[in-house]
Amino acid sequence: MRQFSRKKFIIFIILGIFAIPLVGYIYQWIKKKLLHVPILGEIKSASYKVGHLLWNTPFKKTDRIHEVNVVIIGSGISGLSAANELFKKGESNFVILELEPTAGGNARNGENVAGKYPFGAHYLPLPSLEMKELIDFLKEIDVIESFSENGLPIYNEQYLCAAPEDRLYIHGHWQSGIVPNFGLAEDDKKQIRRFQSEMKRLKHVKGSDGLYAFSLPLKNSSKDKTYANLDAISMEHYLRKEGYTSTYLYWYVNYCCKDDFGTSTEDTSAWAGLHYFCSRRGVAANSEEHDQLTWPEGNAWLMEKLKQPIASNIRVGNLAYEVNKKGERYEVVSLDTITGNVEQWNCANIIFACPQFVIGHIRTNIAELKNRSYDAFHYSSWMVGNLLVKNNLIEKGGAPLSWDNVIYNSPALGYINSNAQYVQRHQPEINLTYYYAFDEKQMSRKKLLQTSHAELTHMMLNDLKQVYSDIEGSIIRYDAFIWGHAMIKPQVGFIWGEEKRKALTPILGSIYFAHTDLSGISIFEEAFYQGITAATAVLKKGNASN
Repeated sequence: MRQFSRKKFIIFIILGIFAIPLVGYIYQWIKKKLLHVPILGEIKSASYKVGHLLWNTPFKKTDRIHEVNVVIIGSGISGLSAANELFKKGESNFVILELEPTAGGNARNGENVAGKYPFGAHYLPLPSLEMKELIDFLKEIDVIESFSENGLPIYNEQYLCAAPEDRLYIHGHWQSGIVPNFGLAEDDKKQIRRFQSEMKRLKHVKGSDGLYAFSLPLKNSSKDKTYANLDAISMEHYLRKEGYTSTYLYWYVNYCCKDDFGTSTEDTSAWAGLHYFCSRRGVAANSEEHDQLTWPEGNAWLMEKLKQPIASNIRVGNLAYEVNKKGERYEVVSLDTITGNVEQWNCANIIFACPQFVIGHIRTNIAELKNRSYDAFHYSSWMVGNLLVKNNLIEKGGAPLSWDNVIYNSPALGYINSNAQYVQRHQPEINLTYYYAFDEKQMSRKKLLQTSHAELTHMMLNDLKQVYSDIEGSIIRYDAFIWGHAMIKPQVGFIWGEEKRKALTPILGSIYFAHTDLSGISIFEEAFYQGITAATAVLKKGNASN
């Protein structure tokens, strides 16, 4: 029998050592390329194609004419809030026109076998006690169960965010909380503590007019130039000016700006950035100041509560495309996008509860409506993706799966465990809702709307594989909701700028505006109060004329 020489034997062993992983690699490549099944799902979005009908809807003969006192255009939180205020004060002769097939704006939701999940906004921080109208609303819908002897709200425990609340993946480890702490040098920790201490101080400081420097709604903030002038610089400029150098602090503040506004510290007004940290002074008898109110479907839960009393007044799939003044009244012309019928709504008052870029395309004979500064409003684009996954994900070390899960230095904003509020102990499938705000330089709105489901899925996987290397095997479905104009950008100079002030001013004493883009910050509280303010003006006008 022929025998191997020692040299040949060694060569054979070495080739075998390299061949084993090579064969494995080839097998995995073949499996991935030839046997790989694409992740199921679809892209959803706001009905921008329907909205584009504003550009080319032909003038048609009116099929039906209605007489109402108030037309509200848009059924997001501001429109529903305005309608509620009218209804509560005895005004029921109004209609809400909504181009989408369902009401709610960016507070809508989806549902699957694992439960409900948000398409957009997903929580409400505890409101400050001075926000009486919001406190009253939360009491009406039993989010606040009662009040303590010293007047503090007692919140329904099932709506307070379940523990663990949040975590951050940093240096290969999940830490509790999203303020960087794990693996930081002492100087970084010192700077973060200094920043937090300063934010706590600014939260309670007041201007020369006796108002808090930063408050909600924004209109209740101090006009003192000491603070208002911060709108003239960026949040990044503010950090540098105050002597902060920690990259971890810069990342954290940048994350917060992107999370609330869809803008970086470089693009965010310093006033807006500070407002994020300093405007909320919520207290309660049974929770901490930093606690959140949340639901599996996010703020869709609150939206449904606002909608219930006035649901019969809402006309969905109804595109308002023309507004004209005729004598002392107005004619609003709308297209039923399902039937193709054209309807006319004659009214005494109009509340535009839709974004400014929509109003800018409405046909009108009203010069003041035509000549508004629509170009002053800029919006961020978002993807809110929902992963239906098997509840078998292998976690990295550290803090367990939380309600809010953030990855340090990720291009995205992390993901919410939308099942965190459910009380069932065993959930075979769960919903992880993934948030991604796009920089226009990184991904234009037009390009985003043209991106395929496979590309969006790949983007998500590249990010989440940092924490779940085996995530593809657990995903059952991935649905991506695209918001081309998700929220207003509070860019430098916008919050206290002249263009925004002008845009808030009613036209002809009968046309009012209510939307978060008129405040510069797209949050539930602002939308809620924008609606109340517009409705109150309508009611006041009505009382004056009686």
